[in-house]
Amino acid sequence: MITVSMGDQPDDPPPRQPMWLQRRLMLAGAALLAAVLVVAALAFVQQQRVALLADALARNELFAQVLEDQANRTIDTAELGLSTTAQALRALPNHHDPIELAALLRRTAEALPFLRSISLVDAQGRLLASSDPANLAADIPRHQLLALIAVPGLGNLMPGRDLGELPKDGTAAASPVAGPTAPAPAASSAAFQLPLVRPVAADGATEWLVAILRPEHFGAQYASLLGNGPQRAALLTQSAQLVAASPGPGLALGQRASAHKVFRDFLPGRSKGQFRGPGLDGAPAYASFRTARLQPLVMLVETPEAAVTAQVDALALRVAGVVGVLLLLVGALAAVVWRSQQTREEVSGDLAAA
Repeated sequence: MITVSMGDQPDDPPPRQPMWLQRRLMLAGAALLAAVLVVAALAFVQQQRVALLADALARNELFAQVLEDQANRTIDTAELGLSTTAQALRALPNHHDPIELAALLRRTAEALPFLRSISLVDAQGRLLASSDPANLAADIPRHQLLALIAVPGLGNLMPGRDLGELPKDGTAAASPVAGPTAPAPAASSAAFQLPLVRPVAADGATEWLVAILRPEHFGAQYASLLGNGPQRAALLTQSAQLVAASPGPGLALGQRASAHKVFRDFLPGRSKGQFRGPGLDGAPAYASFRTARLQPLVMLVETPEAAVTAQVDALALRVAGVVGVLLLLVGALAAVVWRSQQTREEVSGDLAAA
């Protein structure tokens, strides 16, 4: 008979490790987690880039709409003031009394702070009265006033602060054509005036009223509305002449931007739109434009592409910092678990050998 002693029984094999505790799988899991973090961060930055771009375009459109409304209200108010003045002129018992005429024109001009002056011109181009006595003292060539009252409505931007400062030779100051490829000129310190003309009588055969608008009034509105944001606003005529702008448009007042995408590709066929292209300073920008309802004016709002890119870069740096910290934590945890498993395996091997 063969007997087997209890001491001869084989030892139980060491328990197998769960699959998820194997070092190779742990390394693969840590690498996968790191890859997921990086891909998620890239997707988040791209999503935020699209959102920032959409926000810039929406702000451009909103600002352009507000600026159009402001321009329409300003000019409508000026036209209403001229209409009221024309009615008062027709009702004056002594229509040609210069003192009464000057007082009437002065009251209207003082009630509308965006006007520099209101003047009365006859059909032969003679200046009869003005709210600003300096206009009467100046020697204004008659053909200039005749050209000014040829068509009722809003006229072109002219050099000088008021009628009395019009060039005596009848020529306007040079307005070089500027475009996206032209270097940005220095800001102009010259004064300009924007005339608004209407006849006193409906047939336009007698006197005409000439109101001079302050272009800087629009520039002040734009600066107040936009504040410290990256957007830039500009008011241009439909002949591409810059009338007013917020600080930093890259174009001097009175210059023309005929090569700008708005005038090259959109006008006169469209009254509003959005696009990406060279801005007034030639740098890439996202822009929105609208034309005034009844006036030959264009409101343009631009956001430099560099401003949007800077926002995206700043966001990407913050996300990269957060992801970097998370990757360090993942790496540290993987190293701790790797070392723990290595120690466990060494201990198990020592016990098996013993």
